[in-house]
Amino acid sequence: MEHEREKSPLPSSLYTEEYFRTACEGFDEFNSSEGEQLSRRLNSAFSLAQVGPGMRILDVGCGRGE
Repeated sequence: MEHEREKSPLPSSLYTEEYFRTACEGFDEFNSSEGEQLSRRLNSAFSLAQVGPGMRILDVGCGRGE
């Protein structure tokens, strides 16, 4: 059985290179620290989840939710 792909409510023309480089939470922190620093919200989430060295993490909430 084939499923028809749902059409996106947003036109793909909105997803420009500038959008991906600037509209991402934590980009500035991550970029300026050469990948060593995350946003405050992500740091809080990792702290609450008690994520530590050697742990394996499965990201099931990936994407931006658009």
